[in-house]
Amino acid sequence: MDSKTKNDLDLRSEFELHSLEEWKQAVIDGLRGADFDKVMRTKTYEGITLKPIYTREDLQGKPWLESTAGQAPYLRGSNADGFTGQSWIVAQRQDEPDAAELNSILLHELQRGLGAANIKINPDTLKIATETTDARGLRLHSLEDLSKALEDVELRAIPIMMLGNRSMILLQSMLYAWAEENEMPLDQLTGAVACDPFLDEKPDFDTLYKMQVAGKKHSPLLKTILLDSYKYEAMGASATEELAYFISAAHKILGELIQRGAKIDDIAPSFVLKLSLGSNFFMEIAKIRAARMLWAELIKTYGGNEESRKIHIHAATSSFNKSRYDVWVNMLRTTTESFAGVVGMVDSMEISAFDSTMKPADEFAARIARNQQLILDEESHFSKVIDPAGGCWYIESLVAELCDLSWKKMQAIETEGGFEKFTDSGKLHEVVKELARKRIDMVNSRRDVKVGVNMFANPQDTLEIAKAEAPAKKVAEVEGGIDLSELKAHKDDAVKLFDTLIKAWQQGATLRELAKALDLTIQLREYPCLRVVQEVEALRQAIEALPQKPVIHLLNMGKVLDFKARADFSSAFFQMSGFELINPAGYDTCEAAIRAASESKAKAVCICSTDALYEELVPVLCEGLKKLESAPIIILAGYPKDKVEAYKEAGVDIFIHIRANAYETNKEIINKMGVEL
Repeated sequence: MDSKTKNDLDLRSEFELHSLEEWKQAVIDGLRGADFDKVMRTKTYEGITLKPIYTREDLQGKPWLESTAGQAPYLRGSNADGFTGQSWIVAQRQDEPDAAELNSILLHELQRGLGAANIKINPDTLKIATETTDARGLRLHSLEDLSKALEDVELRAIPIMMLGNRSMILLQSMLYAWAEENEMPLDQLTGAVACDPFLDEKPDFDTLYKMQVAGKKHSPLLKTILLDSYKYEAMGASATEELAYFISAAHKILGELIQRGAKIDDIAPSFVLKLSLGSNFFMEIAKIRAARMLWAELIKTYGGNEESRKIHIHAATSSFNKSRYDVWVNMLRTTTESFAGVVGMVDSMEISAFDSTMKPADEFAARIARNQQLILDEESHFSKVIDPAGGCWYIESLVAELCDLSWKKMQAIETEGGFEKFTDSGKLHEVVKELARKRIDMVNSRRDVKVGVNMFANPQDTLEIAKAEAPAKKVAEVEGGIDLSELKAHKDDAVKLFDTLIKAWQQGATLRELAKALDLTIQLREYPCLRVVQEVEALRQAIEALPQKPVIHLLNMGKVLDFKARADFSSAFFQMSGFELINPAGYDTCEAAIRAASESKAKAVCICSTDALYEELVPVLCEGLKKLESAPIIILAGYPKDKVEAYKEAGVDIFIHIRANAYETNKEIINKMGVEL
């Protein structure tokens, strides 16, 4: 290289430029005859086929690429200064049922980096149930309960978040009553006390409208309308469904509220979107950006102004991909998920405790989850750069495809009668159930790897699932003897209704009294919360619970190079389900292998070697093993297509290979051992 100054350095002149076609040809040459599209392109659950490389040509004709942070359509975030002015809100969710204990936890966390009072409301409260269960979440029956929970919590400095169904109208008014008693102006309340009408079996848009009207008058900075897209991902939905359903739900809610007299620029700022953060790092970044674009486009069609096209995105790490075995891996999963959330420029975020699949978070688990966010901010300095993903051809291409696919799904839902009909008919559950089944099957067959579960499982790992804290019991609510006749008189006047509710709370009314006075009956819609590894883990747990752990003896035949690959594969295959393995250094002769199998008394053996050696080994081994007093189940590692029938005839019972469904195969093995699970 010629001697040049740093400023004169021109890499283009020093290195030969190559075209995309030349790169592709080099890859094809390296594939040695394998199909380029099959090897180098990846299909996702979202319906997107990923290319191995992206260029600026993939983004031709995308006008939104010229926008910057704080400009419509806001894919780069709502604020022009990104996180440099203010970081995302560390909003770890608190789910302690007891109000006094929750208060102690909140005060402790707020001194250690927590930035919001994100309180999970107990399902018993949301349902206004007559019995309490062991469910997690704050139980609120009266203003006294909320006062205990928020004692010394300075809501002038931090936002509050309570998300739920139509019963949130009571909690919204309860919060107003608390604020008045603590001499806090209602217009200083920030955060979200918000209702997703589709959490109820029958959406109640009248109640939602009253919440929004009261919120506009009393607490304009407190969001009241929830778009909970997290629940769809927890059922097994992909990013495409999560986005399509949130925008379809938003379209329905906007239409209903406008029909009742609301103005688009009054109601749009009242929305908060809750998104999940899953394992597919780049897809999750793109999903967040796509969500902002979809919202901006929807509000634009309603004639909303620039400010209304912004939406607060609250993100929470996924529950669908979390494991019970090797729970420490969950800590790594939530790290990449929260990383994606920050790069995607979420407004607030919660990270689940690494062992949340097993038990409520203790102080250690809560501290780790909280500190993951603090490290991203304070040590990794993501608050020092605006939109770090901007200009990435791959991510921007994903954004475009997600927007296109999700918008088309939304249009299809509208064509079929709209989102309410789509949910009421069961079609939503049907679509997501089918996708969840596909995702679970991919884990069961080990085509999708879940570290510590279906690959690289720790044989010494055991489960310690926390037992239910307390049995169900009747709710002890003392009737306050308060005249609530005014409530019925003001049921249709949101402002007067809330004034009356505030007074009733302050006079000692209970949740059930007020619900009864308002004829507020609750039936929550069922949204099953699944885990993609649940079937694999259930099988392993059942096998490990047997009085005597079943053993599989690996018959490693020949030299190490002959059997190691298949022995390693077989070990991972069986350990996924909790089988105990005998994995010897190897056998030189069939006689030695048969003798060892007899001495081990293992109920199953797995022959591991090469296809070439199998032709000689399999007939001899099968004949000898079948003659043993307790003949074992014979498994063969591999699937030599032209020999399968011959090997079955020789005595092979089961074949394990890369295309086999490991979950179903291991179930078959344990059943052949005489154990019905």
